[in-house]
Amino acid sequence: MIKGTATFGGPLSATLPAANTYSFSGSAECVDSGGEEKGTAEVKGGGALACAVAEGGLGLLGSSPAGTGSLTITSGAHPGTYPFTLAFVAAAGNVVLDINSGGATGDAEFLTDGPGTLAECAAGTAKALGFTAVAAGTI
Repeated sequence: MIKGTATFGGPLSATLPAANTYSFSGSAECVDSGGEEKGTAEVKGGGALACAVAEGGLGLLGSSPAGTGSLTITSGAHPGTYPFTLAFVAAAGNVVLDINSGGATGDAEFLTDGPGTLAECAAGTAKALGFTAVAAGTI
């Protein structure tokens, strides 16, 4: 599981997606055959972003490149930094993740970030969103 915050270059639109940038940073807990791993995850990129719908390098819009990031394992059997690419498409607060062009897939959401987040989305003033994500596969 990965939990953290994405900040945006400008406020997210409440309606139609618009060109924008994002920067995500958070904590990561992974489980594999070697046991539990803990660390951090960071990713930056851009896309056609809004609270209601968005895409970053994936989907019909597909006009933006995938974001780039790293998963840094600080405790566990496989310490180190693992670079990755991230493409996504989102609707209604749910984000489908494509990591390393299908090496891993996942799902993220910001709906449990609290009522303040939903109010900011509705007003078109959201500059940051708290996400919880899960993924399966190889990074």
